[in-house]
Amino acid sequence: MEHEKPYGGITPSAVALGNFDGVHIGHRAIIDAAKREAEKFGGLTLAWTFYGRTKSGTTPLLTTPEYKCELLRDAGCDDVVCADFDMYRDYPPERFVREVLVGELGCRVAVCGFNYRFGKGGAGDASLLAALMEECGGRAVMLPPVTTKLCGEPGDDDGCREVIVSSSLIRAALAEGRPRDAAAMLGRPYAVRLPVEQGRRLGRHIGFPTINQRFPEGMIEPRRGVYVCSCAIGDKVYRGVANIGVRPTVENSETVTMETHLFGFDGDLYGVEVEVSLLHFLRPERKFDSVEQLREAIERDAQLAAEYEP
Repeated sequence: MEHEKPYGGITPSAVALGNFDGVHIGHRAIIDAAKREAEKFGGLTLAWTFYGRTKSGTTPLLTTPEYKCELLRDAGCDDVVCADFDMYRDYPPERFVREVLVGELGCRVAVCGFNYRFGKGGAGDASLLAALMEECGGRAVMLPPVTTKLCGEPGDDDGCREVIVSSSLIRAALAEGRPRDAAAMLGRPYAVRLPVEQGRRLGRHIGFPTINQRFPEGMIEPRRGVYVCSCAIGDKVYRGVANIGVRPTVENSETVTMETHLFGFDGDLYGVEVEVSLLHFLRPERKFDSVEQLREAIERDAQLAAEYEP
């Protein structure tokens, strides 16, 4: 486990349980409930989550493990226990509760969502968690589903619909180029936080310098195309335009990258981890007949991005 504090027997805790991929508004409701429970007995608010391949290990991640832990701390957790899934995958529910939650984390109250599963093969559910915690002198709190309205992108004619917030729906929204719907479920714009890599400097050559980021294996790749975006660098937030794709006009790479042109920024960010938030999908990626046609398209995209109002 990636923590060094011997919680068990020292400071009692309320533990929020979940995969927490994306740390959406449903996840934050679990964290908020754990905080309220911890305040009742002056304990710690902890989050227990995993890195590595869980039961849905082939599902692309919304956030890297490091970014997820940071978001959980920002949501109000005193600490985050990010455990290696392979170390605990064969624990039956009873062993997990007694040895890990109560024995190692000093858990008095376990908080989870309505569809939480735990233990080998997902054998345990919220009801079993409550029974096992009661046997250990504690209790469990299960939260109902959190819902929100999805109203699509500007110009959509489908109207709004009420949905149960889930990481799966957020992935679907991003895959379909609906960042506003993703933001409604996340409670914030979806952000890509990755290190900046050195590119071929073609953007600078045609008047639109970019920061280049590569999606690692296992991370979700939003719909390929051009987005209105924003990026905080230092204490300043820049509006910009980002292309996610394989650069078909100049390279047709097999690697999906994000190239972002930030209005008014002309610095060197190589090696720096930068967070780019996707605000609105402008158009699909396409191959142009010439670099000049590409430049003209970027110019139009940049104008639309500058005029965009959330």
